[in-house]
Amino acid sequence: MNFSPVFSGTDAHLAEFVCRFLEENGALLEKRNKVVEALLPKELAESLGVVEHFCISPETKTIQDTLLYPVHFGAPLLDRALTKAGSKPSLARCELTFHYLKKSGFDHLIKEQFTFSKSIGEISSVAEFRTQYIILTCRYLAQSDEQKEGLVTIPLHEETGAFVPELDQLLLHQEKSFSTNRQQTFTKNRIDQLMTFAKPYISETVEEKTIDFRKSMNRRFFRDTTSLEEYYQALTEEMKQSLSRSGLSDRGRAEREEKIALIPQELALKKKDLLTKYSIKVNVSLSAVLIVTTPAVRIHFSTKSGSVKKMISMTYNPITKTIDPLVCESCKRSMYRIGFCKNMHLICSNCQAAKCSRCGEII
Repeated sequence: MNFSPVFSGTDAHLAEFVCRFLEENGALLEKRNKVVEALLPKELAESLGVVEHFCISPETKTIQDTLLYPVHFGAPLLDRALTKAGSKPSLARCELTFHYLKKSGFDHLIKEQFTFSKSIGEISSVAEFRTQYIILTCRYLAQSDEQKEGLVTIPLHEETGAFVPELDQLLLHQEKSFSTNRQQTFTKNRIDQLMTFAKPYISETVEEKTIDFRKSMNRRFFRDTTSLEEYYQALTEEMKQSLSRSGLSDRGRAEREEKIALIPQELALKKKDLLTKYSIKVNVSLSAVLIVTTPAVRIHFSTKSGSVKKMISMTYNPITKTIDPLVCESCKRSMYRIGFCKNMHLICSNCQAAKCSRCGEII
């Protein structure tokens, strides 16, 4: 529902946001004269701390028989709606338009991109189809004595989970339209599955983005550890020298020797505290999901290893103008070097020294 004609004034966009938020979360809304009347599900009303039936306006008004919630900066309803909206990843959709789609030459691309171990293959058929790519934007927070935060973007083919590097950047130059169609939704289980595919690439990207931060924390840890060792070494030498002083009683000598004996233990505890101080903990959370629908080409590729055959589905991606990588059926990582277990499950080069997790066969 378009709420722009209803509201006016400098805070109109805030009232429009609250209305869209309520509508997306199951509220029934009806336009009235310069206000919007809302009927909320019980759970939504309780989570926002409001009654189930009220009116919304960017201005403070009096409406007979109906409670009015004004929406402006600092308004409790706006603050609670923002908090709730920000508690889950935002979701957007766009559709791409291509006026020309590649129709041949896929055999050359396959030979150029892929290496098949102990197998041969050929294209069986090709067909145009529509498919989806998912661009996951995650926020990372690296915490130590200081902290560093940022965003990482991982593009995946929704159907296969294949990692498609640079797709998010290439997408900027494509003709596209953003869709408001909300009929299709992704379940939490499906998002979790996609995050499983994305996890190794998120870890690698975060590792790369925090290299300087890690080096800084390591330098400070080494500096403070060195200073600590030098201090306790000097302290030990000073206390040992004090043992030779005249006039030191037997009891005083025994107490001092006991303290000297405890110095290594105290130093170890101090080092442990420094290690805790400069240890780095990294938390990653999903911030946004962009669903990209695009035309593509499905390639059916027939492979043969020994006397066993397997039909592989490949996807020509018009955004990258390449064929998407295949996905290892054992570790779920994307790959261009293709191997097979005895039962013809797709296996990457890293898994070829282990057992296939699908069937348990030694590769």
